[in-house]
Amino acid sequence: MLTLSAPLITEEVAPMSLTKVVQTLAEHSESDRICKLLYWVYTGRWEATSEQLGSSVIGQILPALVKRTPSYEVLERRLYKAASVLNKPERYRQIAKIILQACAPLYLCDAAPSSPSASQFLAATSATEDSVEDALPMTTIAQPDRFELRRRVMQQVPPLKVKILLFSVLRHPFSFENLDWKALKAQSLDSWLAELTETFPAIDVLEKKLFIQAAELKRLDQGAQIAEAVVQALRLQIP
Repeated sequence: MLTLSAPLITEEVAPMSLTKVVQTLAEHSESDRICKLLYWVYTGRWEATSEQLGSSVIGQILPALVKRTPSYEVLERRLYKAASVLNKPERYRQIAKIILQACAPLYLCDAAPSSPSASQFLAATSATEDSVEDALPMTTIAQPDRFELRRRVMQQVPPLKVKILLFSVLRHPFSFENLDWKALKAQSLDSWLAELTETFPAIDVLEKKLFIQAAELKRLDQGAQIAEAVVQALRLQIP
């Protein structure tokens, strides 16, 4: 059973569009599989039965997942990639599609300009996510040569360890279990690096996230060295 000490987003501050999305998915005929896929994407752990998760898991996890995901395209990529490593990938790709269709109004790129709830939700979550992060100067990474970037990183640290760190920043903390290994190997290092710079174009924000995740991954030795190698290689892309 998933238990959280406090609601991730309370009813008082949740915009109506998010409340409707949660309700729509919770009442969907595929709500059990929706629940399992969201839990897998957010925690990196697979639960075979929805009873172990509890009926409120969609309302707990979906707001936090959307808050962590900067764009609809990134959410789409995460859901489909998570589905692709499961035993029934085609079925869970359909589940991912259901989630994406429901979540589309929460993102500005898919919401009508007159819809205040979507813009208010994104503004509120980005403003409250991390006040220290908001104060950082937004130095933007130029579109990198992904192969040159990979070469620079590999000169300093083992590529497998880099992939584990990037996976942990872009997906969820790496579990060192079979499903995560499968997902890790599904992409090359240069693809992971390209996704990293697309998701976090501000080098100052990215640097902070890399070092925080490196410190939290106790089973990954040289974590700080790996983060530093990635940051140094990326800074060379700044004009």
